[in-house]
Amino acid sequence: MTSQQSDLAQRNRLIGEAYSGEVFGAAMFSKMAELTQDPARADALTLLHRLEVQTQQSVRPLLDLYGVQSDEDEARSAGLRTGEDLDRQPWHQVWQDMIAIATKSLDDFRWLRTMVRADDVPIVQILIDHEIVLIDYASKEALGDPASLDRVRDHVEPAPKSDY
Repeated sequence: MTSQQSDLAQRNRLIGEAYSGEVFGAAMFSKMAELTQDPARADALTLLHRLEVQTQQSVRPLLDLYGVQSDEDEARSAGLRTGEDLDRQPWHQVWQDMIAIATKSLDDFRWLRTMVRADDVPIVQILIDHEIVLIDYASKEALGDPASLDRVRDHVEPAPKSDY
């Protein structure tokens, strides 16, 4: 395998992992919102679910552009299982652990930004911004900061309004 082929394989792997990660995250936060008994936590998790779905939808075109495959069903199933597991963990610990996971993803996405065509950089920037927002939330929530959701609210598109 040449260096260029290796770079292309790495780029495609990161794109696939990014998309699968958003599918995973959406399922995980959805399951956590479903299981929690705390209405404020359910609202926060529902907003985080929307953040994941919004990012997933933004990243989806990269799969087609670069011919990358993703096993959405497996990512969704794994996210649901993880959501169940995390529901049994202490709330602050969930977010402390999330910081490390999101920081690794942020590093990967910053590298990915250098590997895509210039026209695709804005899509990768959405991934980067998403991880920054998630890290900000997790850092504040782990400390019990009542303003932890402010940046998430600013970042997430408003939910569609019902005609009813």
